[in-house]
Amino acid sequence: MKSSSVSGTDTSYPVTTQATTDILRDVLSVYRRDSDILLPPPIYFNRLLQIDDVHIMAKLLFAWLGIKHASFDVVVDSSVHAAVSHYDDTKKSYTLRLGLQSLQDAPTTAAILARHVTKYVILTRHADTKITQMMSDEVLTFATVEIGFGIVILNSLPKNQEAIMDVTPKEYFQYFNHFTSQHAIVDTVWKPYITPRTESFFKLGKLHNHRAYIPSVVELKKSYRLQYITRVIGIVSVVVIIFLSVILLFQPRPSSSELRDLQDRVTLLNSQYQICIRTVRNKQATLGVDDLFFNRVIEKDRSRCQSIKNQHNYYVNQHNNLLR
Repeated sequence: MKSSSVSGTDTSYPVTTQATTDILRDVLSVYRRDSDILLPPPIYFNRLLQIDDVHIMAKLLFAWLGIKHASFDVVVDSSVHAAVSHYDDTKKSYTLRLGLQSLQDAPTTAAILARHVTKYVILTRHADTKITQMMSDEVLTFATVEIGFGIVILNSLPKNQEAIMDVTPKEYFQYFNHFTSQHAIVDTVWKPYITPRTESFFKLGKLHNHRAYIPSVVELKKSYRLQYITRVIGIVSVVVIIFLSVILLFQPRPSSSELRDLQDRVTLLNSQYQICIRTVRNKQATLGVDDLFFNRVIEKDRSRCQSIKNQHNYYVNQHNNLLR
């Protein structure tokens, strides 16, 4: 695949043209909150799947997008060796047939589902937009990033490249990397959800130092209200630091490296908790509370938020005990 050069645009990442990217972003951003991407749930990492699991994986994709999917059907067919899809323009229905091998590797199956769900959304909800006029395998591949499914696709690489078609793994990762940079989605949000084989292939490495995460989170606070809250937190933090400094002058000092590590953990977990809570509120506003399935999805997210909060409180107590 070749990258085209467009005068006055950023072509530092592979894409047909910058105009194409702008159209994808404009059309598909309605399904993805700013600074938010799908973080795959545990079922997306299973080694072996049941047929019902495939349907659950598809439902979770639609639940995250916040749309119904009655006209999208997934069939596991022993006579099929590669994914085959059929779209009925009259009925606006989409059928995806997967082979039995799809039950052997959840990340690969999830990536194929993500690609076809993206295609389904474009065909059924944006048939009259420019995005359908320029549709190609390459454009559809990059559309999976813009709609928020980038991590799901990455986890199928390099073992299976059916979900990215004629785009190379390196090109897809470059586009995803540019996307996360543009939307201030920091590494520590998505890297924990990358499979070991993908992590090794792209040489991502383990994140041991989380300090770079904190300044990037500030970039997410774009509204005036959040900016005000940030200032208040900053003032309170200064007061707390001064107070702690005075106490440390008159008490035996614990290990500075140990304190710094705990402070980093507390700050990181607090930021993750705020992001998690915003995600839950966005899903509540988007999905509503009348659908039992969507309620379960929201409850799982809320449980994750509570877990993060519990960890935060634990390290706060550890930190405070060292200062006594």
